[in-house]
Amino acid sequence: MLDAILSGRLANTPTKRQTKAGAPFAAARVRVPMHDGTTAMVSVSAFDPEPMAALLVLAEGDAVSIAGPLTLTTWTGQDGQARPGAAVVANQVLTAYSTRKRRHAQQEAIPTPSPGAVQVQIGTLF
Repeated sequence: MLDAILSGRLANTPTKRQTKAGAPFAAARVRVPMHDGTTAMVSVSAFDPEPMAALLVLAEGDAVSIAGPLTLTTWTGQDGQARPGAAVVANQVLTAYSTRKRRHAQQEAIPTPSPGAVQVQIGTLF
């Protein structure tokens, strides 16, 4: 297993599912561009509430970055050929929406003085 951060676009709209034990999780696939111009399809699962909620508000084609443990897999295509694959369990999900939300929260956290509270002192520096 590898710890990974991957960025790409959602290949499908994430769906909410249940494990065999009945626990909820979110599932999606992400197209990740590779350095040689090809695209890798990565299966994404999110079990924790925060990354699950972050995935479920997204739609097909949205840009996303995901951090978590990555497992390399293989699957058999319809032609019978074995193909490489990858699956990641999302511990963190970062989107343009969450970035704007964090920036807005940071700006609100910084106190801005009211116009009457600012005192400007005019004088010479020398």
